[in-house]
Amino acid sequence: PSGAGKSTLLKTLYGNYLPSSGQVIVRCEDCETDMTTASTRAISRVRRECIGYVSQFLRVIPRVSALDLVAEPLLDAGEDRETALDAAQKMLTRLNLPERLWHVAPATFSGGEQQRVNIARGLIRPMPLLLLDEPTASLDGINRQVVIDLIHEARQRGSAIVGIFHDDVARNAVADRIVPMDRP
Repeated sequence: PSGAGKSTLLKTLYGNYLPSSGQVIVRCEDCETDMTTASTRAISRVRRECIGYVSQFLRVIPRVSALDLVAEPLLDAGEDRETALDAAQKMLTRLNLPERLWHVAPATFSGGEQQRVNIARGLIRPMPLLLLDEPTASLDGINRQVVIDLIHEARQRGSAIVGIFHDDVARNAVADRIVPMDRP
């Protein structure tokens, strides 16, 4: 249920929140990092190299186009601009975002359009760990299925996925383990 701490758990795994006790160990590229005690630099490295994150809400920079937002993770990883933009176009096409919106800043988009940009940005670069916070919220059935397919493909590539789903159809389609959470 809402308020049970699901998003807080993901933000703790990502290193945004510091738990009052315990450890959060992320193993990536033969290195283990405790996200609760690591330096800011170490957390940034783990995020950059190991964790893909799709939050519930798209945080956009004014006047930055949807295409540039989606291409940014690939550019940050050293991909050349043409390759990154081509991959971003393919991802936005797959998520049924109309081409007329690619060069527009997503702040004006509907909730479902923003969520598709958010998903494209979070999943464009294959990562060992994906944190998904309500990735199918605000999506219609067709786009929900596209996201389910993208999650299946990430799993087939070997990504570990921790996801929050209120959507029973999506959760049951992608989960191999379900951990119910109740309000404290």
